[in-house]
Amino acid sequence: MKRISILLLLLTGSIALYCQIRNFGYDAAGNRISRTIPGFKSTASGEEEIAPPKTYSEKLGDFEIKLYPNPVNLHLTVEITGLESGQEVKIKVYDFAGKLLNSAEIYTGLIQLDFSAYPSGLYVIRINTGGESTEWKVVKE
Repeated sequence: MKRISILLLLLTGSIALYCQIRNFGYDAAGNRISRTIPGFKSTASGEEEIAPPKTYSEKLGDFEIKLYPNPVNLHLTVEITGLESGQEVKIKVYDFAGKLLNSAEIYTGLIQLDFSAYPSGLYVIRINTGGESTEWKVVKE
């Protein structure tokens, strides 16, 4: 019984010591800017950590389509490689309820869609190239 008590005391003591370990981050002037406690996700400033915007790409027939940034704030760039002159691409923007918000026909490989007037939420981009189409989900922050 005595051995179990001592073992239990040592285990709880080591866990308490582990919880006391903290890592601090400092800026160039020596000011503490972050604190990390093992097992917890926290920052000293209280701000959420935000993932950087990503570029997404997909092959659609002879074309490669890239959308960036996602999530979007003001403008979403749609880049289509492999588009020959005179070929038409239709791009439509829908809200998540299915309401058509914007429609564009392009003949070049690059367009920027203006998202500044849209509220934050989830949107669907439908791209038609000839007989093929694809849909993308885009987050507006």
